Amino acid sequence: MRRRLPTVTAAIFLAAWLGCAGLWVRSMFVGNYISYGRESIFGFNSAKGQVVIIYVRVRGDIVARFRPRPAWENSWGAPRRVPGILPKFNRFGFIYWNTFEPPQTGFERAIGCGVPIWFAMLLLATLPAVEARRIVRNRRRNRRARLGLCVQCGYDLRASPDRCPECGKLRRAEPKEGYCHA
Repeated sequence: MRRRLPTVTAAIFLAAWLGCAGLWVRSMFVGNYISYGRESIFGFNSAKGQVVIIYVRVRGDIVARFRPRPAWENSWGAPRRVPGILPKFNRFGFIYWNTFEPPQTGFERAIGCGVPIWFAMLLLATLPAVEARRIVRNRRRNRRARLGLCVQCGYDLRASPDRCPECGKLRRAEPKEGYCHA
C-alpha cells in the first residue's frame, strides 16, 4: 500500500493539472465568476490566464442590490473591475489587495489574491514528475540487475562477481535457492 499511495496521489495531481490546463485555455476566451453569499461574498474568478479568490463584506444598505446565493456568471473578454479597488501587489500575474471601505463601492472590506494558472500548473506538476522519475529509476535498476549489470553505472559484471570495477559498488547478493524475499 505504501508504494501505491504516491502513485495514486501523483495520478490525482496529474488529473488536477489537466483540469488547470483546460481552465487556462478556457480562461483566454471566457471569464467565469462563481460567488456565494449575500452580506459576505466569497468568490472565485478565472479570466485571462489568472484565477482570483475574492472575499467581500458588503455594507448593510447595499445588501439588497446583490444577487441571492449562489451565483454563476460567464463573461466574454476582459474581467470586470470593481471601481475603487486598487491592488497592493500586481506583478507577473500575481495580484493581492486588502482594502477597508473602498470609495464608491459600498463594501466594508474587500480582500483578494490571484495567481496565474501556469503557476498552479507548475505546482501540480512537481509530484507527478518526481513519481515518474522514481518509477523510471526503479525499472532501470531492476533491468540492470536482471541482466547482470551494475545497478549504479550499468557496467557488465560477468567477469567481476563481487564488486563493480567501474564505480566500486558491491554487487547485489542473489537470493538463495528456496529463499523468499517479499
